[in-house]
Amino acid sequence: MTISFWRYSHLLLAGTSALFLIIASVTGVILACEPIADRSQSYKVVDLEAVSTAKAIIALQKEYDEVLSIQVTSNDEVIASVITVDGISEEIYVNPTNGQRLGKGKRTTSSIYMDHKFASFSIFKKSRSAFSLVSSRYYYVLSL
Repeated sequence: MTISFWRYSHLLLAGTSALFLIIASVTGVILACEPIADRSQSYKVVDLEAVSTAKAIIALQKEYDEVLSIQVTSNDEVIASVITVDGISEEIYVNPTNGQRLGKGKRTTSSIYMDHKFASFSIFKKSRSAFSLVSSRYYYVLSL
């Protein structure tokens, strides 16, 4: 009877540990591949030095109701925070010469979800409590 209890407790600990490691590794791989996917969708503008800020603002004002801010990233990509004709505030990659939209500037919701899920394994109180409970039980089983 005692041997059966220890077998099942080890099986339970192994199952929870395996589930924890599988989820952590899958979310980690997805998060590791995200920068590669971002680099493959380059919104780099050719000859950015030739475009003045005034020309960029004029081109963006022709396309959008309001231009809130313009940023140039380290990869020579131009991100503009604009308000569209429909009144929607967006952060987008733009071509500063003609003001056309090249792509969305914000991360996708699935990427944000994976980021939070991966961080929850080591940061949040519930995860730390569950991990410490399982670890302490495992240590107790090994010490016997």
